[in-house]
Amino acid sequence: MINPGDSYYHTFKILNIQKEYFESQIPCEADLGFIRVDTKDLRKKIVYEPLNILKNFARFTPPMLEGRNNIIKNWLTNQASLIKANALNIDEFVKR
Repeated sequence: MINPGDSYYHTFKILNIQKEYFESQIPCEADLGFIRVDTKDLRKKIVYEPLNILKNFARFTPPMLEGRNNIIKNWLTNQASLIKANALNIDEFVKR
């Protein structure tokens, strides 16, 4: 299973690459023979979609990470108290 931190990093990187690519490659207007196509509305939607996704990540990521940190902190606290408890023999200590 991939590390969540790595997957977020790669997701952010890909979304930034897509945003830059869309900004540079999608014209506001395009001439197709005798027809001029106005793509401003399409460009706005496509170019800002990766940015909107990044904003959504920024909204839900901190609470999610805080929750995971609390779970880990509680686990470590419980494990430390179990290890500190007096063991009657070596077998009990190893089990802990």
